[in-house]
Amino acid sequence: MEMISKILEVLEINNLVFLQMAIVIALTYLTGKFLIHPIIRTLEERENRTTRPMEEAREMLARAEALAEEYERKLRDATQEALLRKRKRIEEVTRAEREIIQAAQKDAEERIEALKAQIEKEKEEAVAKLREESEAIAREIAEKILGRSVA
Repeated sequence: MEMISKILEVLEINNLVFLQMAIVIALTYLTGKFLIHPIIRTLEERENRTTRPMEEAREMLARAEALAEEYERKLRDATQEALLRKRKRIEEVTRAEREIIQAAQKDAEERIEALKAQIEKEKEEAVAKLREESEAIAREIAEKILGRSVA
């Protein structure tokens, strides 16, 4: 211990230095606790106040973009589905129109054939009637010319 005393004397270190070191350590501790840490906490809070809203804004923007993309995708899908339905409906209507037209043509052809048959029948009846009348007229003319009855 004596040696330590001699070293301290040579270096001119007395008890006052230990007291000064204790004060510096105490001041460092108190400065850190009551000054440095609150300042650091305040700076961190400020940084959080500025960076957190920016991060939240970025997240909200990313969510909004994702929702917009989903909306556009659904809109495209709905548009394609509507076009597909419209095409199917047009095809159905076109098919129905063709069937109606074919049925109308068939009906018209049947009516035309029936009318042709009726006209042919009426023509034959008219020809037969004209033959009978022409024979009767010819007999009458012959009777008038001959002055007697012709068989």
